[in-house]
Amino acid sequence: MTHFGVTGDELRVEEVQLVIITINGETYTHEFCVCDLATNADVIVERDFLKKMDAKLDFEKENYG
Repeated sequence: MTHFGVTGDELRVEEVQLVIITINGETYTHEFCVCDLATNADVIVERDFLKKMDAKLDFEKENYG
């Protein structure tokens, strides 16, 4: 699978790590790609993770539930 950064450039995935995350007492397991980013961000959360979490983002109303 090809991964792209926020700039649209293809990312060179160095490795994939399985991460266990607990949010509000719920535990999730997800694979994250490790790669260099063309930004100062420490992490960029991909759409597949947000979808898995059933995240709903409304920047206009500043509702991040």
